[in-house]
Amino acid sequence: MIVFKDVSFSYGEKKIFKKINLEIKEGEFVGVIGSNGSGKTTFLKLMNGLLLPTNGEVEVDGRKTHVQKQNWEIKKLAGYVFQNPENQLVGVTVEEDLIFGMENIGLSPDEMKKRMRKVLNFVGLRGFEKRNVASLSGGQKQRLAIASVLAIGPKYLLLDEPTSMLDPSSRKEVLEVLSKLRYSGKTIVMVSHDLEELTECDRFLFIHRGEILIDGSPFDVLKKVFEDDKLLEHIDIPDSVQIQILLEKHGVMKNKKLLNKHELLKVVMNFVDRI
Repeated sequence: MIVFKDVSFSYGEKKIFKKINLEIKEGEFVGVIGSNGSGKTTFLKLMNGLLLPTNGEVEVDGRKTHVQKQNWEIKKLAGYVFQNPENQLVGVTVEEDLIFGMENIGLSPDEMKKRMRKVLNFVGLRGFEKRNVASLSGGQKQRLAIASVLAIGPKYLLLDEPTSMLDPSSRKEVLEVLSKLRYSGKTIVMVSHDLEELTECDRFLFIHRGEILIDGSPFDVLKKVFEDDKLLEHIDIPDSVQIQILLEKHGVMKNKKLLNKHELLKVVMNFVDRI
C-alpha cells in the first residue's frame, strides 16, 4: 500500500501541496487528473522517492521515502515511467537498456535472460534485442521504457503521461500494453491529460490548488467537476464523457461506470432501439 500522511511539498517558497492524506491499495488502477501545473507529476514523484515531502511522510509497503536505505528499496517497489522515454532509456541497444536496470538490483545472468524474454514478449518487442534504441519509433521507445521498469519486478507502476508525446499509432501500441498490465493485477497510478485513456481506472484523484479535491470513482469524480463551472475551467472533459453524464441524468447510465467510445456507442444504440 502507498500511504501519504499529512504530506506537504514546496519548491523553495512555492507551496505545491498541503497536508495530503491518502491510501492507494494493491491492485488499484488510479488515474491522476487536474489542470496543467496542478502538481500531478510532483505527486507521482513523491510516491517513489524521486522527491521527498517538505513535511509529513510517504510510505510504500511500510518503507519511508525519507529514509535513505528504504528509499532505494522503494524505487524497486514503485517503478516510474517518464513522460519522455528519452529521459529514461540509457542503453545503446534494447538488450543493454534492459540489462542496465537488472544489473543494478543484482540479478544473475540466467534470471536477467528469463526476465528479458518475459517483458519483451509482454510489450511486443521480442526479436528487438539487438536493435539500436535510436532506431525505434516513439511508441517502441515508450514500450521499451515500460519493459525496462517491469524487468526490475515492481509491485507498483507509476506512469507520467506515457502517451502525450506519441502519434496516434504509437499511442495505440502503448495503451494496449497498459490494458494488459491493468488486467494482470498490477497496481497502476497514471497521470494523463486525456481522460479517455483512463476509462479502465478504478479511481480518480482530482488535484486542484495543492490538494486532492475529489477522490472517487471516475464517473462520480467527473460528474462533480462537470457540475461545477469553476472546476470545469481547469479540465477538458471529452464530449463522450459529457454525453454519459447527461445519459445518467435520464436514467440510461445506471451503473455509472466510465465507458470508452465503443462501449458508449453500444449503450446509446440499445437506448435508441428501446424508444
